[in-house]
Formats: sequence, C-alpha cells, structure tokens
Amino acid sequence: MRFAVYIFSVLFALFVSGIVYADSTNVRKVQEPSQKQIYLSAKRLELAEGGARIDDAKAIYRMAIHNGAQGFELEEAYMGLARCEFRQGNYWSAFEALESSFPKQFDQDGVALRIKMELDLAGRLVRMGKREATGAPFKKDKNGNMLPDRISCLEAAAIIYKAVTFNDPKGPYAPRGLLMSGRCYSELGMYKLSEDEYRHLVETYPESVETEKAQAELVEVLAKKSSAADKGIEGEVQDEVQDRLLQAKAGAKNSPELAESVERANAALADTQSKSMLDKAEFYISRGNSKSISAAKFLLNDIINRFPNTAAAKSAAEKLEKLQ
Repeated sequence: MRFAVYIFSVLFALFVSGIVYADSTNVRKVQEPSQKQIYLSAKRLELAEGGARIDDAKAIYRMAIHNGAQGFELEEAYMGLARCEFRQGNYWSAFEALESSFPKQFDQDGVALRIKMELDLAGRLVRMGKREATGAPFKKDKNGNMLPDRISCLEAAAIIYKAVTFNDPKGPYAPRGLLMSGRCYSELGMYKLSEDEYRHLVETYPESVETEKAQAELVEVLAKKSSAADKGIEGEVQDEVQDRLLQAKAGAKNSPELAESVERANAALADTQSKSMLDKAEFYISRGNSKSISAAKFLLNDIINRFPNTAAAKSAAEKLEKLQ
C-alpha cells in the first residue's frame, strides 16, 4: 500500500511541476515519468528515513527489470538493487544483482566500481567465517545432488573473489582475486580447489606481488592435500615443492609476511612427510620379521632426526622404545 501511495505521489508531483503537454485537441495528459526519473526516485528512497524505505527502492528497481529495461537502464536497475541488498546485509543477493549489472560494452570506470564493491562483499563474508551464507546456493554431494545446507560464507567469498578475476582479467585486482579465493578454499580444507586457484594465479600472473605470496601457500596446500589423502609428497610434486620454497625463501628475506608463509609451508611439509614415513614404519613392524623390523627402526630414527617437532616424531620415539 505504501509503495502504491509513493508511485502516485511521484506521478502527481511530476504533473504539478509542469510535466504536462497539450495535444492537438487541447486535452491535457500526464506524461509518464522517464526511466531516469524513476531511478532518481529510487536512489532517494535508498537513503530515505534512515534506510526504512529500502524495500520500496528495491521494488522500483525490480519493476524496471521486470518491465524490460534495456542497456544502461537495465545495468543501473541491477546496480541499484545490488546497493539495496548490500545495505540490508544480503551479501549473496547483492553479488547476484551486481553480476547482472556489469556493462555489456566494457567501461573501465563502471567495471572498476563494481569490482571494488565485489571485493568489499567478499571481505565481509570472510569475516563471517564458516557460518551458513544466507541466500547462497545449497551445498552439493559428490554426485552433484543438492544437500539441505547452504554453502558457508567463506566459500561464497571464494566464489566472489574468483568472479573479480573473471570480470576484469587484465585489471589491477585480478591477481588478488585468485590469491584470496585460494586462501578461502584452503581455510575450508578444500585443497584441490585451493590448489587450482593458486596454480591459475602463478601461471597467469607470474610477475605479480600476489604470485610471490602464493608460492609458499601453494606448497602448504599441496602438503595438506597429500596428508588428507594419506600419502607423502613424492616424485615431480616433490621437485616442484622444493623449487617453490626456494622462490618463497628468496622473497621472505625482506618480508615478515612471506617468512611466516614459508614457516607454515615447512611445518605442513614436515607433518605430511613424517606421517607418511610413520605409516611405512608401521607396515614394516606389522610384517614381524627381522629384516622388516630393521627397516622400521631406520625409518623411525629418520623421523625423529628430520622432523623432531612433529606428532609423528613423538609416536616414532614411543614405537622405537617398544622395539628395543
């Protein structure tokens, strides 16, 4: 009812202000408000009464979209809807509207404005952590079937960060989008997706500051991914890990942030490799013959010497004591 009253008041105001004309028969008619006038009215409503009229503004923007607005007018309607959803804390809905608002003909200023808004949205979702993201898609099982829970705020943030890169792959924030997406997936334990984002970053933007940061983080993800699969890092992956760590260490000399990343990567590698070696030692112990026991003792001692600060080293010491 309030919305209907508002529309009537807009039309009446336009009539009173002289937006009328006389046709050839001198019959006065009210000219319909232009799209621009409608958008200006909606923009005023976004901020009116301390935000109490935002739902009215959203209704106007949706009406424009539903009634077939085209080109710039359609982009502005979606952009206005995104602003309203953002102000109401509906971050996923704001993202969906924002994605529909990108100019069909590339416009640097228009794209930059939307990219910054997406970065803000993703940052807010990151701070909300692993809780369920309101309005976001449902989770899926391994077969692609919908689950009853929605994706988390962190996963929603990862998707939005990736969209930043997709929407402006040559823009200044493209590398950052992939770095932050990789970090979000890593925090969620979604190591394969995290690895994909980091690899996309280092392969597409090799000279970026973000790639320098990603080197050690990729090593950490590879180590955690291997550990989750109950195996160590071997072969070509091991060679890659060492190369990336060398690059990360070179940059870490003058950067406390990179030094911390290298430390975390080394810790993840130590946990993964020591766990794998401990599994092999337990296998040799289970065989029970003297040759296997000797091999187990060698591995257990190696774990203690190479990875003294790991949980596997503590277990190795206990097993070694029992074998003496």
